[in-house]
Amino acid sequence: MKKLVVLIGLIVSVTVLFATNKTEKIKNNKSKVKSENIVSKALLSGKVIDNETGESLTGVAIYIKELNKKVYTDFNGVFNFKNLKPGKYNIETDYISYKTNQIADMNLDSNSNYIKLELTKSK
Repeated sequence: MKKLVVLIGLIVSVTVLFATNKTEKIKNNKSKVKSENIVSKALLSGKVIDNETGESLTGVAIYIKELNKKVYTDFNGVFNFKNLKPGKYNIETDYISYKTNQIADMNLDSNSNYIKLELTKSK
């Protein structure tokens, strides 16, 4: 009987010890996540149109080279990049039958950044 009581006591002690360590790890991870969320984020949005007709262009690829991120314009020619780090980026457009448009060293601040891109048809 004594052996059983000692064994149960040992199991309870080990369980409490591991549970305490796991709780501390979770608390440490939460504090890391909170500090990462404090870093400011930038938003880049815009609209892409044909420079001759002014019509919105659907399906234009907008690419940020440094981040290897690409989005496509919607039916209204609008695009959005979210949760970007503020800084300077090179932005490029790609669309069939249109010249590639490049914006070098675009400075994104920690707020919303809006650009209007006018693409020229290839000849």
